Amino acid sequence: MRYELANKYVEFNLPKEIQQMVLGNNLSLSSAKMGIFADTEKLTNEDVDNFMALKPERMEDESFEDYKNRRYFSKQLYRRRTLVYDYLNI
Repeated sequence: MRYELANKYVEFNLPKEIQQMVLGNNLSLSSAKMGIFADTEKLTNEDVDNFMALKPERMEDESFEDYKNRRYFSKQLYRRRTLVYDYLNI
């Protein structure tokens, strides 16, 4: 479960219509991707906190690919946390 969400994020692609809309309005594709992914996967504050708390080193049971995906997802969560985190339900 720990790596599943990160792997899903890496494989997640925005629909072409949304990509065109985002690019046409000079918005960030990565922000749109994180917002739509968080809504689709129903990310909670606990999910965000759990990923942010993981050590930035490879774990014993983690493949290199899982590690790479988890680090990428964690960085994107950190950068886009204001879009994902529900500050009203702290």
